[in-house]
Amino acid sequence: MKSIEIVLYLGLLGFVCAQPAAPARRDPPKTLFGKSIDNEFAYFSDAQPAAEYLNYSLEEAAYANSVLAGQSLAAQRRNLNQEFLRDVPKGNEPVHRVYGNYEYYSVQSGNYPIWFRQHVGRPELGEQLVLDENKLAARIGVTQVFTVGVLVPNSDGSVLAVGVDTTGSSLFDVYFFVMPQNFAQDTYLLNTHVPRVFFQLEWGCNNHTVYFRTQDPTTGIANQVHTYDIKTGTNTSSPFFACPATEQVLLTLTETSTTMLAACDASTGNTVYSMNLTSSCNAFTTLLPAKANTYTYVSQHTGGYLILTNNGAPNYKIMSATAADIATPEKWNLTLAEDPTIVRLQVSAFASRVVVWERATDTGALSLRVLTLEPAKFWRITTALPETVLEPAQGYGVDQYGRANFNLFKSFHFTDPFFLFLSQSLRNPIVTLSVDLTEEESEPTLFDEDVVQSYNPAQYQTQRIYVPSGAVSVPVTLVFAKLSCDNILACPPYHHPLLLDAYGVYGKTLDPIFNYRLLSLLHRGFIFAVAHVRGGAMRGPGWHTDATGVNKQRSIDDYLAVVDYLLALNITTPSSLVVTGLGPGAMLPLAVLTAQRTRNVSLARTALLRSPDVNLVNNLLSSSNATQLLTEFGNPYADEATLTAQLAVDQYQLASAIANSSISSTIFISAKSRSYVTVQKALQLSALLRKTGAPLQLVVLAGLPSPLADQDYSSELAYVLEQVGRSDAAAGTSASSDLPGWAIGIIVLSTFAAVLIVVWVGIRHRNMIKDLFFLRVRNTAATYTTPESESLLARSSEQNI
Repeated sequence: MKSIEIVLYLGLLGFVCAQPAAPARRDPPKTLFGKSIDNEFAYFSDAQPAAEYLNYSLEEAAYANSVLAGQSLAAQRRNLNQEFLRDVPKGNEPVHRVYGNYEYYSVQSGNYPIWFRQHVGRPELGEQLVLDENKLAARIGVTQVFTVGVLVPNSDGSVLAVGVDTTGSSLFDVYFFVMPQNFAQDTYLLNTHVPRVFFQLEWGCNNHTVYFRTQDPTTGIANQVHTYDIKTGTNTSSPFFACPATEQVLLTLTETSTTMLAACDASTGNTVYSMNLTSSCNAFTTLLPAKANTYTYVSQHTGGYLILTNNGAPNYKIMSATAADIATPEKWNLTLAEDPTIVRLQVSAFASRVVVWERATDTGALSLRVLTLEPAKFWRITTALPETVLEPAQGYGVDQYGRANFNLFKSFHFTDPFFLFLSQSLRNPIVTLSVDLTEEESEPTLFDEDVVQSYNPAQYQTQRIYVPSGAVSVPVTLVFAKLSCDNILACPPYHHPLLLDAYGVYGKTLDPIFNYRLLSLLHRGFIFAVAHVRGGAMRGPGWHTDATGVNKQRSIDDYLAVVDYLLALNITTPSSLVVTGLGPGAMLPLAVLTAQRTRNVSLARTALLRSPDVNLVNNLLSSSNATQLLTEFGNPYADEATLTAQLAVDQYQLASAIANSSISSTIFISAKSRSYVTVQKALQLSALLRKTGAPLQLVVLAGLPSPLADQDYSSELAYVLEQVGRSDAAAGTSASSDLPGWAIGIIVLSTFAAVLIVVWVGIRHRNMIKDLFFLRVRNTAATYTTPESESLLARSSEQNI
């Protein structure tokens, strides 16, 4: 019998492997200011993986497989995957776009749109085919996920670059098409493509070279720029340009397409580079060198530049400069002064107007300011509800569906007479609106809207509440099925299951945007809440800096205050509350479990840790390139107070404290990542929790991402649903519930007999079964054949679970 069958059969019979034991090998602690700093599993991060690490990772993989293969969880995962595919939002309006000499537009045909164009000045040329997404999907061999997220023509309109995501992981394979196409031929796809582009692509220098961002395979940070020449087929194996390892790169093409700008964003500021596209395009040169704690973003405008900067203005001001003076900040002119009541987030320059994206520092509400520079006047686009997110419909990131925001049809160009922006909330899918920039006080009009099958937003509601935490009030955004009253705080006790998310690090704001995967929770009676704790920037730069350095504990204090508030109002209960956090934000749910021990009272039964970032203090002590960490948490060598504050928020130390708790908990660690560092950190944390013998159930889903990203999300949510008693099986919707009693009796007796047989075989052949479990994991990993996957497997033996 093959090992994959053994795992499946054991899961169906309700048999789960024993939880793995932590490796016996330990690294010695470090000492600073007389304090012992444990780092027992630091060797997990060795460049040459230790045998103990490899064996332990395989044991965790086998255990997670046996848990997730259980009958109820396996069925729940299948149901969720089907719901995810059903609920992916789809645009409802045809898209029109003028770019260069052509107007581009889409027509829905089959499963996907067909794109056409017409010459603006020469209508006699007629309609030209640009791209048939249906043929492209068939050519690639797509079975489930197919998202076109990048559509960028070159300057003369002869070639179209098309970015396609077939995994849901937001990495795009870029294909190139000669334009126009011919319906009678199916050979229009150029016999080449660029894999694994990270969201952004720009044409430059000529009509056959593209520049695109990629991720560093070690850190997962998009800090590299590569080039591809479609004429010669030359793809740079080494980066054409790279920011330092911890800095993200952003590319910008100026209005005249004569200059390309690159910004390297670090935690302490950024550096701006430029490259002249009319010359040899050999390299980027420094335009604005880094200045401590200063961020500067440049866009071209009417022959000069607009500059958004926080230099001497924490909430940002807007400056202007001529092309000759752009490299000399002392010669810049003030265009829009800093306003203490708002934070300026982005500037978009057009020929007739400038659009500024802003956030209010009191409520965190987002708005858009449309202004003219000469004479200076403006109007605002706002929303009545602070929990509604307004944002420009362009940028260099992805939306929550894994689609790139940066593409031809939801981006902007300097000559556009209109501006596109998005409106959404935790309840409402994206609506794309258009503002006419040629008219004063122009009202937004509908451009496109996303529609979700079998979902009616009117049946749900959102609410922003404010939770006292010391001297501040923490904004919390909730979404839930409509109740008998409008204000959840005034409703009778409902005791809903509730998933509470937060981040609270590096000034990152978790805006409450629509996420179709959460609909599966809302349909099952969940409340989803986002706590905008200090350490983020919901209320401006001060909201971030108020929880940095020795005050980092304030992020945890805010999160605990929200937990206490929700429980005190009987909105949820400890057995129905699931606390979660991502990366460094995983310190927040761990702090809740630690607080249970110190208070000796149950707060949350389940914690979902997504890619936890452990060993903060050890990283600070040993890293030679920890600028971001030092800025956020301080220098541990500075004084004992700083070190003590860091240990209080260190995920490794928080996990150690859970050992003495008398309250049992459940922890699900999910670290499916292309970065082997992420997986190693997750396994370090799990090994510590195994070693402590804490009263908890622990499942670790670590390794390479699944071929379809939704499969990993379904594993997380299926486990969450089971823990709070809201799984489909618990609700009586399992397939077996309709069987007659005599059939159920036979199944029970047969299952009992089979379990006895399996246990007897397991005792006699336990070594063979153990080997087969390992083989099963190795066989699964062998299905990944990309160079990126092979590199990860070679370095850390990460496995797909």
